[in-house]
Amino acid sequence: MDYPWFDGTPLWPVATLSVAVVAASCAASPGFDPTPPPPDNPLGDECEGGTPSNEPDLMGWKAGQRASLSMLRRQGVVAVRYQAQGCDVELEVLPNCIGEGSYEFSPYVANESKLARNEAELRAKLPIGAAELGGHLKEGWSLRTDYRLAGMVSLPIGKRYSRDDLTGLDCDRATHVVARVYLGGFAIVVGESQSVAAAATIFGAGLSAGHLAESERLASEGDAEGCLAAQKEAQESPLCSVPLRVGLLPLGSPIDHQAAGPDPKTGLVPLAVIDPHGCNQDTQVWDGTRCVTVKEKPITCPQDHYLDDRTKECRRCEKNVLMRGCP
Repeated sequence: MDYPWFDGTPLWPVATLSVAVVAASCAASPGFDPTPPPPDNPLGDECEGGTPSNEPDLMGWKAGQRASLSMLRRQGVVAVRYQAQGCDVELEVLPNCIGEGSYEFSPYVANESKLARNEAELRAKLPIGAAELGGHLKEGWSLRTDYRLAGMVSLPIGKRYSRDDLTGLDCDRATHVVARVYLGGFAIVVGESQSVAAAATIFGAGLSAGHLAESERLASEGDAEGCLAAQKEAQESPLCSVPLRVGLLPLGSPIDHQAAGPDPKTGLVPLAVIDPHGCNQDTQVWDGTRCVTVKEKPITCPQDHYLDDRTKECRRCEKNVLMRGCP
């Protein structure tokens, strides 16, 4: 078929040129960040309606909070307050609240890096401390953190906690307990974007400010060589035990009667409870480690009440009347 607009000139050179231009435009440059851009901000547009991760990184956290976590995890189960307020994700160790239990070490080896070129990426990759770190970003600058993980300490799998399991003055503010802590060492720098992205490493290897143009080191904790040794030896090392990430376990609802007190007409107390362990309220009880099925679930009455053996209901104790379970 003849086309009046076609003069017979081959079209393949044009097609080849187009492909070459596209390929050239996609070639990696020294400042190219292989990390794909983050998905929609996990904290939502303008930081509204988002839910923070239950495994946040701690490199942007205040050094004092990391030190407090390091100390408290050796004394018992660490309680924290974890919440998002607008663009700020806040994690606070509660030093006057502790639970019974201990963490066990297991090897965990990883070498990772994160790069943030603007405040939106910073909130997505390092939400804890992003507000403070963001003040160091300026036009043409990026923030980068490199870190080495050499192990983790964790609570036994399946263990759950409610506020009733915690002791201390700050426990009414607790929202989570720390179920595991990832240990290692890290460094954070901020500087000219291409230079920061192209650096082979910013943690260890004798890196100094001269290796990066227009850069500023914001933090560095742990020993790079000590972390390499800890990774090889698969043992916890004081040179590589900085808390860099935590796994948080939300507190379960404490066992609580659904009514504020006895029914004023009958003097009876409802026995329905909220079980923080997820046990079936009618057929199971918590034996300290798991839900166990029983033929008849025992009934526990509140203080100043006794169990009526005939009706299986809790009744208020009366003065001068001797009943089992009454003072």
